[in-house]
Amino acid sequence: AEPADWSGDYIIVAGDKAFNGVIESNWGKFVAVEDSEGIIEMDEDISVTVAQSEVDDSKYTIYLNATSTYLAEVTSNAIAVADDASADTEWEFSLDNNGQVAVACASNNDRHMRCNGTNGFRCYASTTGTKPFLYKKLPAESSTLSVIADLSEFSYNIGNEPSTAQSFA
Repeated sequence: AEPADWSGDYIIVAGDKAFNGVIESNWGKFVAVEDSEGIIEMDEDISVTVAQSEVDDSKYTIYLNATSTYLAEVTSNAIAVADDASADTEWEFSLDNNGQVAVACASNNDRHMRCNGTNGFRCYASTTGTKPFLYKKLPAESSTLSVIADLSEFSYNIGNEPSTAQSFA
């Protein structure tokens, strides 16, 4: 089911290529990735942050964490960046029946982000390339504490210091 709010940190993946947040010559560059049962592990942070637009809350901005810029309006197939969020950096998201995401430029919503072979990501009005999947970035597992010994024989009364025999680190 399509989320009510697309906000969050994601990795944009098409096949074995993940958009790395770098734009060169109007192409979104990528790194090779491997999908291991729906999980992609990365050594570097190539995530993008999707947030509701401050201009129109029915649309979203895509912040490129790698370059501290926003994915911007497209001209023809080209992808651009902007330093600040504005109406030119708005995007729309929708989900198809295969779980792939249509990431459309809001000002030109017939153009969808797709990965075109070895060149990278661009926005096409046709079916050129592969539509991406969005992988939601999850927080790193936090360390948990667990009891490894029964400490019931130790007693400590409020206001009294534990004895040397009862000290533990």
